[in-house]
Amino acid sequence: MTTLNISLNNAIENTLIEIYSLEGRKIMSEKTNNLNHTINVENIAIGTYMIRISNTEKTYTSKFVRQ
Repeated sequence: MTTLNISLNNAIENTLIEIYSLEGRKIMSEKTNNLNHTINVENIAIGTYMIRISNTEKTYTSKFVRQ
């Protein structure tokens, strides 16, 4: 199984994790309340994606490569 492991500095209820293609199409979305979260990305095609992590306090966006 291919996974993406995410570690958050602080867990706030209903932190939203979204993965987008570089064209802006939403690929998947999950909510978490945990400091450490694992997303199964096995069904996502190999390529480069944007991940957006947001909660009521802030939003973080970064690229990641699915190999």
